[in-house]
Amino acid sequence: MIHDPDFMRRDGMVWWACTCGADGEAGSLGVAAFEWVGHVRRADAADEVSRIGVEQEALECSIGQETAQGAMVTRAIRNMVTEVARFDRAYGGVYDWAEDDFPGTTDPYDLDALLLEAQRVQRAARIVEQRIKEAFQQEVQLNGAVRVGGTVYGDKPAKHRVLQDPDGLAEFLGADWRRGLRVDMKNVRIEGVKALAASRGLDAGAIEDSFFAWEGEDGRVLNPLPVDGKYTPKWAKALKEGERRR
Repeated sequence: MIHDPDFMRRDGMVWWACTCGADGEAGSLGVAAFEWVGHVRRADAADEVSRIGVEQEALECSIGQETAQGAMVTRAIRNMVTEVARFDRAYGGVYDWAEDDFPGTTDPYDLDALLLEAQRVQRAARIVEQRIKEAFQQEVQLNGAVRVGGTVYGDKPAKHRVLQDPDGLAEFLGADWRRGLRVDMKNVRIEGVKALAASRGLDAGAIEDSFFAWEGEDGRVLNPLPVDGKYTPKWAKALKEGERRR
Protein backbone atom coordinates (compact mmCIF):
# COMPACT_ATOMS: atom_id res chain seq x y z
CA MET A 1 0.00 0.00 0.00
CA ILE A 2 1.04 3.62 -0.44
CA HIS A 3 1.96 5.17 2.89
CA ASP A 4 1.17 8.72 1.80
CA PRO A 5 -1.56 9.03 -0.86
CA ASP A 6 -0.56 12.65 -1.53
CA PHE A 7 3.09 11.68 -1.84
CA MET A 8 5.79 13.86 -0.35
CA ARG A 9 7.68 16.57 -2.23
CA ARG A 10 11.08 17.33 -0.82
CA ASP A 11 13.60 19.65 -2.42
CA GLY A 12 11.75 19.49 -5.73
CA MET A 13 11.72 15.63 -5.76
CA VAL A 14 8.65 13.36 -5.56
CA TRP A 15 9.08 10.68 -2.92
CA TRP A 16 6.87 7.60 -2.73
CA ALA A 17 6.75 4.24 -1.01
CA CYS A 18 4.86 1.01 -1.51
CA THR A 19 4.75 -2.48 -0.06
CA CYS A 20 5.80 -5.49 -2.00
CA GLY A 21 3.74 -8.58 -2.68
CA ALA A 22 4.37 -11.92 -1.08
CA ASP A 23 6.49 -12.97 -4.03
CA GLY A 24 8.78 -10.00 -3.53
CA GLU A 25 7.39 -8.02 -6.47
CA ALA A 26 5.71 -4.65 -6.09
CA GLY A 27 1.95 -4.80 -5.57
CA SER A 28 -0.51 -3.33 -8.07
CA LEU A 29 -0.81 -0.10 -6.12
CA GLY A 30 2.95 0.10 -5.98
CA VAL A 31 3.23 -0.35 -9.75
CA ALA A 32 0.51 2.23 -10.38
CA ALA A 33 2.18 4.64 -8.00
CA PHE A 34 5.53 4.14 -9.71
CA GLU A 35 4.00 4.82 -13.12
CA TRP A 36 2.17 7.91 -11.82
CA VAL A 37 5.27 9.28 -10.15
CA GLY A 38 7.25 8.69 -13.34
CA HIS A 39 4.64 10.67 -15.26
CA VAL A 40 4.80 13.50 -12.74
CA ARG A 41 8.57 13.52 -12.89
CA ARG A 42 8.58 13.59 -16.67
CA ALA A 43 6.03 16.43 -16.73
CA ASP A 44 7.94 18.40 -14.10
CA ALA A 45 11.19 17.85 -15.95
CA ALA A 46 9.66 19.03 -19.22
CA ASP A 47 8.33 22.18 -17.52
CA GLU A 48 11.71 22.80 -15.91
CA VAL A 49 13.56 22.35 -19.20
CA SER A 50 11.13 24.73 -20.88
CA ARG A 51 11.56 27.33 -18.13
CA ILE A 52 15.36 27.07 -18.22
CA GLY A 53 15.30 27.36 -21.99
CA VAL A 54 13.29 30.59 -21.85
CA GLU A 55 15.56 32.06 -19.17
CA GLN A 56 18.68 31.02 -21.08
CA GLU A 57 17.37 32.57 -24.27
CA ALA A 58 16.58 35.82 -22.47
CA LEU A 59 20.02 35.82 -20.83
CA GLU A 60 21.80 35.19 -24.13
CA CYS A 61 19.80 37.97 -25.75
CA SER A 62 20.74 40.35 -22.93
CA ILE A 63 24.39 39.32 -23.10
CA GLY A 64 24.32 39.74 -26.85
CA GLN A 65 22.95 43.25 -26.55
CA GLU A 66 25.54 44.17 -23.89
CA THR A 67 28.33 42.64 -25.97
CA ALA A 68 27.22 44.56 -29.06
CA GLN A 69 27.07 47.83 -27.13
CA GLY A 70 30.42 47.09 -25.47
CA ALA A 71 32.01 46.44 -28.86
CA MET A 72 30.54 49.67 -30.23
CA VAL A 73 31.80 51.67 -27.27
CA THR A 74 35.27 50.09 -27.36
CA ARG A 75 35.59 50.69 -31.09
CA ALA A 76 34.43 54.32 -30.81
CA ILE A 77 36.84 55.13 -27.98
CA ARG A 78 39.72 53.38 -29.75
CA ASN A 79 39.10 55.37 -32.92
CA MET A 80 38.87 58.69 -31.09
CA VAL A 81 41.97 58.06 -28.97
CA THR A 82 43.93 56.95 -32.04
CA GLU A 83 42.96 60.06 -33.99
CA VAL A 84 43.65 62.50 -31.13
CA ALA A 85 47.00 60.81 -30.43
CA ARG A 86 47.91 61.03 -34.13
CA PHE A 87 47.12 64.75 -34.11
CA ASP A 88 49.12 65.31 -30.92
CA ARG A 89 52.08 63.42 -32.35
CA ALA A 90 52.03 65.44 -35.56
CA TYR A 91 51.00 68.90 -34.42
CA GLY A 92 50.44 69.10 -30.66
CA GLY A 93 48.06 71.63 -29.17
CA VAL A 94 44.28 71.39 -28.81
CA TYR A 95 42.47 68.92 -31.03
CA ASP A 96 39.88 70.52 -33.31
CA TRP A 97 36.89 68.16 -33.35
CA ALA A 98 35.21 67.55 -36.68
CA GLU A 99 31.55 66.51 -36.82
CA ASP A 100 32.30 62.94 -37.87
CA ASP A 101 35.06 62.49 -35.24
CA PHE A 102 32.49 61.84 -32.51
CA PRO A 103 29.80 59.13 -32.42
CA GLY A 104 26.50 60.55 -33.59
CA THR A 105 24.51 59.85 -30.44
CA THR A 106 22.77 62.00 -27.86
CA ASP A 107 21.35 59.10 -25.89
CA PRO A 108 22.31 59.49 -22.19
CA TYR A 109 23.02 55.76 -21.84
CA ASP A 110 25.33 55.75 -24.84
CA LEU A 111 27.14 58.85 -23.59
CA ASP A 112 27.45 57.32 -20.12
CA ALA A 113 28.96 54.15 -21.64
CA LEU A 114 31.40 56.23 -23.70
CA LEU A 115 32.41 58.29 -20.66
CA LEU A 116 33.01 55.20 -18.52
CA GLU A 117 35.09 53.57 -21.26
CA ALA A 118 37.16 56.74 -21.73
CA GLN A 119 37.85 56.83 -17.97
CA ARG A 120 38.76 53.14 -18.09
CA VAL A 121 41.25 53.84 -20.89
CA GLN A 122 42.76 56.69 -18.83
CA ARG A 123 43.27 54.39 -15.85
CA ALA A 124 44.80 51.73 -18.08
CA ALA A 125 47.12 54.30 -19.71
CA ARG A 126 48.33 55.50 -16.29
CA ILE A 127 49.12 51.92 -15.28
CA VAL A 128 51.05 51.35 -18.52
CA GLU A 129 52.88 54.67 -18.09
CA GLN A 130 53.91 53.73 -14.55
CA ARG A 131 55.22 50.37 -15.72
CA ILE A 132 57.28 52.06 -18.46
CA LYS A 133 58.73 54.50 -15.91
CA GLU A 134 59.70 51.62 -13.64
CA ALA A 135 61.45 49.83 -16.51
CA PHE A 136 63.22 53.06 -17.55
CA GLN A 137 64.35 53.75 -13.98
CA GLN A 138 65.84 50.26 -13.70
CA GLU A 139 67.66 50.78 -17.00
CA VAL A 140 69.29 54.10 -16.03
CA GLN A 141 70.10 52.84 -12.54
CA LEU A 142 72.00 49.98 -14.15
CA ASN A 143 73.63 51.83 -17.06
CA GLY A 144 73.66 55.50 -16.04
CA ALA A 145 71.70 58.64 -16.95
CA VAL A 146 71.20 59.13 -20.68
CA ARG A 147 70.21 61.97 -22.98
CA VAL A 148 67.40 61.16 -25.42
CA GLY A 149 66.36 64.12 -27.55
CA GLY A 150 65.74 67.13 -25.34
CA THR A 151 65.50 65.09 -22.12
CA VAL A 152 68.09 63.60 -19.79
CA TYR A 153 66.73 60.52 -18.04
CA GLY A 154 68.19 59.69 -14.65
CA ASP A 155 66.75 58.49 -11.35
CA LYS A 156 66.48 59.79 -7.82
CA PRO A 157 65.21 58.64 -4.39
CA ALA A 158 61.43 58.36 -4.27
CA LYS A 159 61.36 59.85 -0.77
CA HIS A 160 62.06 63.58 -0.64
CA ARG A 161 61.70 66.58 1.64
CA VAL A 162 58.70 68.90 1.29
CA LEU A 163 58.40 72.35 2.87
CA GLN A 164 55.64 72.21 5.49
CA ASP A 165 56.05 75.57 7.26
CA PRO A 166 56.84 78.33 4.74
CA ASP A 167 55.94 81.17 7.14
CA GLY A 168 58.18 79.75 9.86
CA LEU A 169 61.03 79.29 7.40
CA ALA A 170 60.69 82.85 6.10
CA GLU A 171 60.85 84.14 9.68
CA PHE A 172 63.88 81.96 10.42
CA LEU A 173 65.76 83.12 7.32
CA GLY A 174 65.07 86.81 7.88
CA ALA A 175 67.64 89.02 6.14
CA ASP A 176 69.64 85.93 5.13
CA TRP A 177 66.86 84.62 2.89
CA ARG A 178 69.15 84.46 -0.17
CA ARG A 179 71.17 81.73 1.50
CA GLY A 180 68.15 79.44 1.68
CA LEU A 181 66.13 80.28 -1.40
CA ARG A 182 66.74 79.97 -5.11
CA VAL A 183 63.93 82.19 -6.34
CA ASP A 184 60.95 81.92 -4.01
CA MET A 185 59.49 79.70 -1.30
CA LYS A 186 58.77 76.99 -3.88
CA ASN A 187 62.49 76.56 -4.54
CA VAL A 188 64.22 76.09 -1.20
CA ARG A 189 67.83 75.03 -0.85
CA ILE A 190 67.69 72.70 2.12
CA GLU A 191 71.48 72.53 2.33
CA GLY A 192 71.55 76.34 2.40
CA VAL A 193 69.06 76.37 5.29
CA LYS A 194 71.12 73.81 7.19
CA ALA A 195 74.32 75.77 6.58
CA LEU A 196 72.66 78.93 7.87
CA ALA A 197 71.45 77.07 10.97
CA ALA A 198 74.96 75.75 11.63
CA SER A 199 76.44 79.25 11.24
CA ARG A 200 74.07 80.43 13.97
CA GLY A 201 75.15 77.62 16.28
CA LEU A 202 71.90 75.66 15.86
CA ASP A 203 71.32 71.97 15.22
CA ALA A 204 71.01 71.79 11.41
CA GLY A 205 69.16 68.47 11.50
CA ALA A 206 66.61 69.75 13.99
CA ILE A 207 66.03 72.89 11.91
CA GLU A 208 65.51 70.76 8.81
CA ASP A 209 62.97 68.57 10.61
CA SER A 210 61.17 71.69 11.88
CA PHE A 211 60.43 73.10 8.43
CA PHE A 212 60.47 70.06 6.14
CA ALA A 213 58.65 66.72 6.09
CA TRP A 214 59.46 63.51 4.27
CA GLU A 215 57.14 62.55 1.44
CA GLY A 216 57.07 59.48 -0.81
CA GLU A 217 58.10 55.85 -0.40
CA ASP A 218 61.40 54.01 -0.21
CA GLY A 219 63.18 53.12 -3.43
CA ARG A 220 64.02 55.15 -6.51
CA VAL A 221 62.00 56.72 -9.33
CA LEU A 222 62.68 57.94 -12.86
CA ASN A 223 63.87 61.55 -12.99
CA PRO A 224 63.49 63.13 -16.47
CA LEU A 225 65.18 66.54 -16.81
CA PRO A 226 64.75 68.95 -19.75
CA VAL A 227 68.14 69.72 -21.25
CA ASP A 228 67.34 73.44 -21.32
CA GLY A 229 65.69 73.46 -17.90
CA LYS A 230 66.50 76.28 -15.51
CA TYR A 231 67.47 73.91 -12.69
CA THR A 232 68.96 71.11 -14.79
CA PRO A 233 72.53 70.34 -13.58
CA LYS A 234 75.42 71.42 -15.79
CA TRP A 235 76.56 67.83 -16.31
CA ALA A 236 73.14 66.98 -17.76
CA LYS A 237 73.17 69.99 -20.08
CA ALA A 238 76.61 68.95 -21.34
CA LEU A 239 75.56 65.45 -22.40
CA LYS A 240 75.38 64.77 -26.12
CA GLU A 241 72.62 62.78 -27.79
CA GLY A 242 72.74 59.18 -26.56
CA GLU A 243 75.61 59.95 -24.17
CA ARG A 244 75.50 58.60 -20.63
CA ARG A 245 76.75 59.70 -17.27
CA ARG A 246 77.79 56.64 -15.31
